[in-house]
Amino acid sequence: LPQAIELLEKYLPENESDDMYTRYADVLTLANELPKAAVNYTAALELNPNNERAKVGYDRVDRLMHPHAESEDEDEEQPDAEMDAEEIVDQRVDDFSDEDIL
Repeated sequence: LPQAIELLEKYLPENESDDMYTRYADVLTLANELPKAAVNYTAALELNPNNERAKVGYDRVDRLMHPHAESEDEDEEQPDAEMDAEEIVDQRVDDFSDEDIL
């Protein structure tokens, strides 16, 4: 994983795309670098709000980072369930600093 992260960090600035940010975030998730992964999923969603892989990845990372956010009442819906990608990005983007991106 460290080599994959290193390669993606090297080539991402030259190849900025939602797919590259998503791939980088996937690898960061596997490396348990969750805040950095969330920022990169967010970057992917900013470029392409319809990127399903980034949406799923972001949701997974968010659940891992905020396990207490699981519904205490199982009948209660999660607030993010009805939000579109842009609303999720707007809600979460302030949680991270620019230095988390790369």
